[in-house]
Amino acid sequence: MDVKTTHIAPKNPVGRPRNLDLDAKILDTAQDILIQEGYANFSMSKVAKLSGISRPTIRLRWANTDELFAAIVKRALSTDLLLEQARNNPDITMRETILLVLQDMIVLLSDPSMRRLFASIIAAARYSKPMGALSQYILKRRGIVLRDLVVQGIENGEFSPDINVEIALDGLIGPIQYRQLIIGMPMAPEEAVDVVNMVFGPE
Repeated sequence: MDVKTTHIAPKNPVGRPRNLDLDAKILDTAQDILIQEGYANFSMSKVAKLSGISRPTIRLRWANTDELFAAIVKRALSTDLLLEQARNNPDITMRETILLVLQDMIVLLSDPSMRRLFASIIAAARYSKPMGALSQYILKRRGIVLRDLVVQGIENGEFSPDINVEIALDGLIGPIQYRQLIIGMPMAPEEAVDVVNMVFGPE
């Protein structure tokens, strides 16, 4: 079933070029508040005060906190450069690309500030309306990069056609998020190999 989602991209009046520096300043300020003070102490008013950008200007870009949080998640989890590098290497397999994505995730969540950020985002999603921008973004984007890689691996014969894609995603993402976000234990990028082997079997 297709789910309609709320757009999270900054709104841009027709004919007016978007000020990317302003967007970045708003996102940086909002992210800093989430990291330092958590979701419970977050407000658009605080973003406006600390960034020096008016609330109306912020709301022209993101109408509510859900949309703003979703934009922060999208920026933090961007794997565009990594995937572009993988696509430019014709010899790399889907398994190897998945390994790179997981290692990138482990490195990201090894940063205490990033762990605090995503803990705040998880708290925000818990209290977000079920059809709100943040909940729908997380639902729609859940493992979207890994899902595409797993599906491609199945289609090209690299992975078994019997693999349950959703369970595979849980197996790939779950151990990393549990170790690093839930119980706060360190994890080395090299351990991503064990995660991949657990899901797809050893090479």
